[in-house]
Amino acid sequence: MSAGRKRRGYPDPARPKSIDRRERDALEAARVQHKDASSPPPPPPPLPPPRDPAPAFAELVAATNFSFLRGASHASDMVARAMELGLAGIGIADRNTVAGVVRAHVARKKAQERARAALLEAKAQAGLPLDLSADEEAACHIDLRLVVGARLVFADGTPDIVAYPATRRGWGELTKLLTVGNLRAVKGGCILHYEDLTAYLDDLLLIVLPTSTATEQQVHRNPVDYDFADRPPGELVQHGHLSLVPPPRPADLAALLKRTE
Repeated sequence: MSAGRKRRGYPDPARPKSIDRRERDALEAARVQHKDASSPPPPPPPLPPPRDPAPAFAELVAATNFSFLRGASHASDMVARAMELGLAGIGIADRNTVAGVVRAHVARKKAQERARAALLEAKAQAGLPLDLSADEEAACHIDLRLVVGARLVFADGTPDIVAYPATRRGWGELTKLLTVGNLRAVKGGCILHYEDLTAYLDDLLLIVLPTSTATEQQVHRNPVDYDFADRPPGELVQHGHLSLVPPPRPADLAALLKRTE
């Protein structure tokens, strides 16, 4: 065989070695893996924006068992249930009365006291010091806002109006308005007209309801004659009509005290 002829089956050392497709894919995969290992990992995808919390809700036209045949629960039970539901506030407005005001306020106050007592009892059982930190005191705080007023039901077909006093003067106006209606009816009734509300409207926040829920009322045969003109003539709305005057002081207070010993 001549030296110039090539033997079959042997590669030519002068030509580069050919690579089949499988080897080429394996080398490409190794190169990509090495590149991925040397480069930093990509940052994680951004988190979705946090959802806004549920909007605060307050029930402003709640009736207790003082609304005869309309409400069934005690004012204290309604306040406790409102706290369980996480309401932002509750408005107690019974029909032509403010009888549930005191019990509602007492229930809210006692709820905070019971939460504090329960926390102290738990710390005592665990053998911890019986003092509360600022965070623990804040945890016992009741965020429920309580507003109290009355649902005014009129005998002339006026839609029901919920009235909430905004100031001490407003409380005086609301209670006098309810007294006007109570004196016109027999015990347990209340007869109000729209003109009565306009006469005692100072410092009252009103919620007008769509319909009237008035029922027939029995008129008092001999209504009590009560004079509500307790304001001086020409008094402006911004001036208070209740004046506190101290009792007269004796000229010789030392002698008076000596006689009482």
